[in-house]
Amino acid sequence: MSLQQRVTDDLKSAMMAREAVRTATLRMLNAALGYAQIEKKTDTLSDAEVMAVIQREAKKRRDAIEEFEKGGRAEMAANERAELEVLAGFLPKALSPEELEALVRGVIAEVGATSKKEMGAVMKAAQARIDGRADGRSVSALVSRLLPGGRKALGCPLSRRPTGPRAPPRRTSSRRSAPRRWPRVPADRPSGSSSTGLATATPG
Repeated sequence: MSLQQRVTDDLKSAMMAREAVRTATLRMLNAALGYAQIEKKTDTLSDAEVMAVIQREAKKRRDAIEEFEKGGRAEMAANERAELEVLAGFLPKALSPEELEALVRGVIAEVGATSKKEMGAVMKAAQARIDGRADGRSVSALVSRLLPGGRKALGCPLSRRPTGPRAPPRRTSSRRSAPRRWPRVPADRPSGSSSTGLATATPG
């Protein structure tokens, strides 16, 4: 029996048993499979294609649970969690944290990755081996943690500022030019003399 046929049969069984949550979840999954068939212009999907759709639907539920919990909407989060449990019945058994870490470490060694620059290659190889048995976000976080990151982690000296001679900083004067002042004439100076001490001629 193909995986797509299994989804169809489970939907019929849920409808007959009047299981509301299971029926609603499988109907939405069946609709998603129908859209995938239209996109691929085919009447049937392979098990791998069906599994990809199920994983995508499961991821939607996980994201919704996280958002609802952040917003304090416990009831909505519980509904999404119930739907996720229905979808999980079609997914392969999830890897334990220990199994996942061992798998990722093996992939890193096989790829020969030595820095986070090679994270894409590690993720691609890891996802192929995990085959839907772990959440992509968890895998990404684990790969990021296990890969050496930054110059310090690689044993390279941290970059330093150049210690050579520098051009002196340009100074800008903040003082304003003082206003020009004319010399003051002493009060006891004769009115006929100028400020330069020379006598001025007076008309006779």
